[in-house]
Amino acid sequence: MNRPVILAATLMLACSLLGCTSTPSTPAATVTTVGTATATTSQNATPSATRTPAATPTATSTPATGSPASPTNLKLTGRIPDLSTPIPPGEGEAGRLTLAWEGGTGATGFRIYLKECDGTVKRALDVPGADHQYGPIHVCRPTGNIGVSAFNTSGESSITWVR
Repeated sequence: MNRPVILAATLMLACSLLGCTSTPSTPAATVTTVGTATATTSQNATPSATRTPAATPTATSTPATGSPASPTNLKLTGRIPDLSTPIPPGEGEAGRLTLAWEGGTGATGFRIYLKECDGTVKRALDVPGADHQYGPIHVCRPTGNIGVSAFNTSGESSITWVR
């Protein structure tokens, strides 16, 4: 800070404490305060479904009439198919998984969703309706998840999650 600003701030503080008033020969100073809003968060906050965009279906959403059935029997294959197991350092290839599923009757395509380690859900990609598997794909570990839904022109099914 420069000296004139410090001097003016000190003078204003002293005047406010002593009840000074300005005289015609003394310039008056106006102090304006700017409030700032603060937000607090809990150290143990758990990601919630409210972080998910409204356009993203959840496992509990009700599909539109005419939507295809949800995929079933999701299976992961790869060197470490268990999502609760971290990938060992230096073994990034071990994190590549293939997701396979059944069902989705009436689907023109399937959507693969990833649940990130922070709990947010994002749409990863669309797969043609004739396909019932996709890979390789990386899933956040050990708290992430992967899911798939079926869609057609009428709407989208609920997401079926691996776990």
